[in-house]
Amino acid sequence: LIAIILLFYRRPALAAAIFTIGTMMKLQNIIFIPIFFLFIWRYFDVETMIKSVATAAATFFLINFPFIWEHQMNQVLYLLTVNGDYFPWLSLNAHNLWWIVAGGHGMQVIDKITALGILNAKTAGLLLFSGFYLLFSLLVLLKPSPRNFILSLTMVLFAFFLFTTQSHERYSYPVVVLLLFLYPFLESKSLKNPKPETINPNKYFWIIYLLLTITIFLNIHTGLVVNYPQNGFQILTQLTTVALTIINSYLLIILFLLLLPLVFSQISFLYFVLCSMLFVLCLAILNLNYLLGRPVSLTSFKPIIVRQDYGVLQTNMSANSSGGIKSWNRLSNNYFFYRKGFGT
Repeated sequence: LIAIILLFYRRPALAAAIFTIGTMMKLQNIIFIPIFFLFIWRYFDVETMIKSVATAAATFFLINFPFIWEHQMNQVLYLLTVNGDYFPWLSLNAHNLWWIVAGGHGMQVIDKITALGILNAKTAGLLLFSGFYLLFSLLVLLKPSPRNFILSLTMVLFAFFLFTTQSHERYSYPVVVLLLFLYPFLESKSLKNPKPETINPNKYFWIIYLLLTITIFLNIHTGLVVNYPQNGFQILTQLTTVALTIINSYLLIILFLLLLPLVFSQISFLYFVLCSMLFVLCLAILNLNYLLGRPVSLTSFKPIIVRQDYGVLQTNMSANSSGGIKSWNRLSNNYFFYRKGFGT
């Protein structure tokens, strides 16, 4: 939030430094990086964007200098990469698309189950999220106003919560925070976009905001009492059933869709169609062998259950490659080498 405010006070370099500190404190902020610097480029200029990226890189280096000095940077890199599959479940009590798919038992269904053709749920969710990410990036690219910047950040965060697997219930909370920062800009007319809203922004905003507050509160309360049964509201806990959580999931998706007109009042609906077509194209390409009836390698799938006495299961590499990049080795058996297979 400080970084956003600093951008509006035309302090992009300082904003980039603060933004980097925030990202290192909570890695989920990584999803904002492309839109953040895209806005700096379009709202200011290319030179300002390059300076801001350089400032962010320098800040990243300073924060991680103790790890570099002690030769422990591999821990940071692990958090930035491999750690993305630490909780491989459909939904971590988040009332979203995958909570519906799991029938209200997202913490009991692994996200490596096939969901669309031969694609597992995690990949399908990332593709769906990427399609929306492209749409909201286009909003900033084509109409780089403060209003659209905050709207893009809000919608990206909301899409991340709703459509990716392994999402926590608390990831939804910042949506209602960012929406409050959007409100003052709803009726303003940017010099680059004098077109007024096609709907009454005040009334529409507060209806959506009220419903979002209720649904997100119910989701966070449900996640709370799952782990700490004595800390919730007893009446609400008794009323909360699996069926109610699934209904709440549908409501959150509907509210996300009801926010899209705020996007389409700025850019053409055809961009949404374009992003949808790209999503379908990616699905078709990744399912091509399956759709054409060709052989599909088992290495295309992520195992649902793995059990072995030594090391960690490797794909297309030897069993002892689990020790890190220095131990990577080709998959082989008795001096016969294989391009595909499982090392176990």
